[in-house]
Formats: sequence, structure tokens, C-alpha cells
Amino acid sequence: MIYVVFPSRAAFEEFKASFPSTLATPDTLLGAGADEFVDAETGEGSGRCVVCHAFNPEECAMLQMAGADVRVGSLDGPVWSGEG
Repeated sequence: MIYVVFPSRAAFEEFKASFPSTLATPDTLLGAGADEFVDAETGEGSGRCVVCHAFNPEECAMLQMAGADVRVGSLDGPVWSGEG
């Protein structure tokens, strides 16, 4: 599983707005971000914003070239390198 990690919801929204809605053929949508923390009472999110998906290597490379923090296995997993 690949995690694309943004420092905040605002950073995710800015990235998504400037990035094409599709990354590769066949089309793969970037999708909706999930907040790292969600207040149980208000439903408000905070912390990092994450997109979790089984992106293929070409998609991971495109995301990295666009400036995304692409991680493997978890939010704090190793940075995806495209090797192996």
C-alpha cells in the first residue's frame, strides 16, 4: 500500500487542484484525502492529510515529481524509491 502524505488538508487541496485528475492509463483518480486525526465531537480533521492507494510505479513517480511525499506501508514508512 502506498501513502501519499501532505502536511495538512490545505496542502492536499492545493496539490490536488494543481495536479491532473488522472495520473496514468488506465485512469487512476487521486481520490479524497483522509485526515490523520478527527475530533469525535465535531468531526473536524487535523494533522497530516493522507491519500492511501495501491498506486503503480508510474503513478508513484509522477506524484513524487509533482512534489508529493510518497511513502510505503504506513504514514511514516520509507519513502518510495521505485527500486525493487
